[in-house]
Amino acid sequence: MAIVAILLGLAAPSFQSFVLDARLTSEARKILLALQTARSEASRINANVLLCASAGDSVCGTDWTTNKLVFADVNNNKRRSTTETLVFSGAPAAATTTIAGPAAGWIEFYSSGQANAAATFKLCDTRTGNVGRLVSVGLTGRPSLTTTTCP
Repeated sequence: MAIVAILLGLAAPSFQSFVLDARLTSEARKILLALQTARSEASRINANVLLCASAGDSVCGTDWTTNKLVFADVNNNKRRSTTETLVFSGAPAAATTTIAGPAAGWIEFYSSGQANAAATFKLCDTRTGNVGRLVSVGLTGRPSLTTTTCP
């Protein structure tokens, strides 16, 4: 019995780290999916498509831990009107996750699949070290996922 208790005591911190890593990866993949969806939709409909941090059903904000919106920004005002198609609405991040994304609160994809600017999304939790996730988008519009250092 004592051996089992010792083994469980040693395994518990590793398991907790595994769970936290899985949560961060899951959150990063949600952003990756939203970026890929926005890019492919822009090409499909031959129009500009916006991914933004949501401050409401039609308003883009700057807090990337909130819902994410992907919509065809036909009038190019960075705000979803009732006539603009909502392509995707993502759930907010877990309470323990911080996301530092584009300061403007949005990234736009052109019909060519290119992004209006290069951008990064840095995801961290309560830990420090090389445990974070970094979602990057170049001007070509292609997103990628890597690990990064958190404060």
